[in-house]
Amino acid sequence: MKKLRRGRRPVKEITAPQRRTLREIHLLTIGHGFPPTIKELADVLGISPASAHEQVNQLVRKAYLKREPRKARGITIARGREGNTEASRIRSRKMIPNLKGV
Repeated sequence: MKKLRRGRRPVKEITAPQRRTLREIHLLTIGHGFPPTIKELADVLGISPASAHEQVNQLVRKAYLKREPRKARGITIARGREGNTEASRIRSRKMIPNLKGV
């Protein structure tokens, strides 16, 4: 006999709005040096703070974001769209000065 699952079916893919939310969090974090609040994220995305909160919750559930409890700016990117860690993606994009001829 097959065991029935309870609850939601696990979904690992992210939707287009979730991808945009992840991208904006990444850009705001790089631009300001710290992650955005839910209100700031909602303003940038042009949605309500409740909708931004739900987007962040879905990305946390899908393991794209991590959240530090009891912190307004406690959002960190856990992995990028391809499943790579975001830290390695950022390191690979940083500009390294050319020191030839110095």
